[in-house]
Amino acid sequence: MQFYATTWCNMIRPYMPNRPYMLPASSWARVNFKPPRLPPHITHVAADPGAFVATRVGDYSYSAADYVRWLDEIGPALQWAGTMDYCCFIHPRENQQRTTERAYEMWRDYKDMEWVWVPTIQGDDLAAYVWHANSMKSLITDMQRQGAAFRVGVGTLVSRPAADVARICAAVHGVLGQPLHAWGVKLSVLKQRQFQRGVISIDTSAWDGQFKRTRHESLARRKTLGMSKAEFSYLVALPEYAAKIQAAVLPSKQLVMEELK
Repeated sequence: MQFYATTWCNMIRPYMPNRPYMLPASSWARVNFKPPRLPPHITHVAADPGAFVATRVGDYSYSAADYVRWLDEIGPALQWAGTMDYCCFIHPRENQQRTTERAYEMWRDYKDMEWVWVPTIQGDDLAAYVWHANSMKSLITDMQRQGAAFRVGVGTLVSRPAADVARICAAVHGVLGQPLHAWGVKLSVLKQRQFQRGVISIDTSAWDGQFKRTRHESLARRKTLGMSKAEFSYLVALPEYAAKIQAAVLPSKQLVMEELK
């Protein structure tokens, strides 16, 4: 499973390890979409359109054209980007419809870009995710011809119980039969065996040790090591988090393989 470490516009550093990163457009929008200056050794990034922030404030503060221009400036490291969507923690039916409309519009207007477009399925309960997956199925069938990097996002997963996230992803995969990207999931989700069926990638911002639960411990450790916040995040916290993901994924993957025998 591919892990994308979400990183912010003020966290680009020359010593970033060469691994996949998720770049949220909402972060770069705060600096007027200044082009990301990635180190040359970074060869694989993806982009998050910023749905969480847009939903929280009502809508995007930037247009699709602004988003596409910024994506184009990232350069060849950009493998795929999410189409603009809306989370369903409020106004779920309206936001499903807005998500569908945005996906169709972006595919219509920008389908020939260098990167792969990734649409997102949204919902507030299992039945809603299944409904949205079915309603997006014809568009997704068309979009899948983009190539090997294609996948379908599953959104509004943050703060859900791990078992619910696994059931939702399994149901969406059952409808679409496409590889999935789970937006913003936590480690406990990876231990769910259902989650391994169809999900090929995840992203999270929890890797840097700055969440409330781990912030004080991280501060003490980096002071002992004499590191800056960014140095500790990239050189210590990120490898440690990646190892935790690998440890969580392997047992679940083995269980799935045994079931398929």
